[in-house]
Amino acid sequence: MSELLTAAIAPESRNGNGQHPPVEKPLLTVDELVVEFGSARRGAVQAVSGVSFQVERGETLGVVGESGSGKTTLGRAIMQLERARSGTVRLGEVELTALS
Repeated sequence: MSELLTAAIAPESRNGNGQHPPVEKPLLTVDELVVEFGSARRGAVQAVSGVSFQVERGETLGVVGESGSGKTTLGRAIMQLERARSGTVRLGEVELTALS
């Protein structure tokens, strides 16, 4: 009965052998990324605040915003050129933010 229900709900998700194809994980996952810079006058300034997104294989992502909105800082944090205060960046199976 459960096989019939599964086939009825998502018939396009089965291959020719009746098996489900492997689920691919996103190529890039950014989850709740926060990057701060210290300033003697203003204290901590959040350049990136809680950014989350996923990029699947074959997709393209564009980041747009005003000058000074954190686009470059976001890109640098994804590449680990800036350290994030919190959040995670995962490239496939590897969590980049956990690397030292």
